[in-house]
Amino acid sequence: MKYRINKTNYCDFNVFEDNKLAPRSYFIPYPDRKSADEASGKDKRYRSPKVICHNGDWDFRFFPRPSQLPDQLDTDVMDFDKIDVPSCWQFRGYDKPFYVNVRYQFPYDPPKVPELDKAGRVFSLQGADYGLGPRWRDPGEEYNFVGVYRTFFRTDGPDAPPKRYIVSFLGIVSCADVYLNGQYVGYTEGSHNTAEFDLTPYLYDWSNELVVVVHRWCNGTYLEDQDMFRNNGIFRDVLLRISEGNDFRDVDFSTRKAGMDYFATARADLFEDAEVTFTLEGRGIHLKKTVKSEGRRAEVMFRNLDPVEWSDERSE
Repeated sequence: MKYRINKTNYCDFNVFEDNKLAPRSYFIPYPDRKSADEASGKDKRYRSPKVICHNGDWDFRFFPRPSQLPDQLDTDVMDFDKIDVPSCWQFRGYDKPFYVNVRYQFPYDPPKVPELDKAGRVFSLQGADYGLGPRWRDPGEEYNFVGVYRTFFRTDGPDAPPKRYIVSFLGIVSCADVYLNGQYVGYTEGSHNTAEFDLTPYLYDWSNELVVVVHRWCNGTYLEDQDMFRNNGIFRDVLLRISEGNDFRDVDFSTRKAGMDYFATARADLFEDAEVTFTLEGRGIHLKKTVKSEGRRAEVMFRNLDPVEWSDERSE
């Protein structure tokens, strides 16, 4: 399958996301309360029939020179290695582990990052290797490496009820251009944030090819100068969320105290309008309200609550 590769998102300061779904609270949907309760906290992410975890061996092609990445990627003829997802490619034989604290791996010139050329000399004022004092360091053959990931997943046939397929990347360093079945889907940076894309408009019946292009550095790398190993790749779980009809897209719960009165507001965003039942349970509190959503949002307020306030002077 052929893909026209985007080669500007990662180095365009005006682009930090494209076609990415709005952020939401993290939760794993289940079809009913019973099946959710039966899954332990450790396994809850992996046991829901509404979420497929795509961890495992993916096809992988590493480009040690960004100039080697073609403008058009043909996955039918490309040679791939295998890499486990989640992982960091520095610990799988591609590139080497790189630890740095108070400087970047490339010359400091925000918002510019190396594109095709060698990273070049790096200036710093201190470092554990040589102590205090200004110095220039030549990092050697350091480039803005590129990794191309590929995997396949299946969907129901054309006669199945309509469903929505949303892919959730829980962590990718430093950025990702996402493609499906020969089409560009979107872009994300902010490596420790969840990035979600709606794959539904790009789906084929049955088999689908998902491709992710990861650059070593992007404009967002300037926000990630922490005391740590600088690793790259799809380093957290990849989840495929399968939603139907009136499933929840997002949920929210907030509390407020006004004088001696306590209030709680519960909200739910849905994919389609429906009736939503909110249940509030706590010490001495057992309340339930059902409302019809409007504009795919349902909201209720619980008033005159009598909660047990937390205190470090009581053990219960």
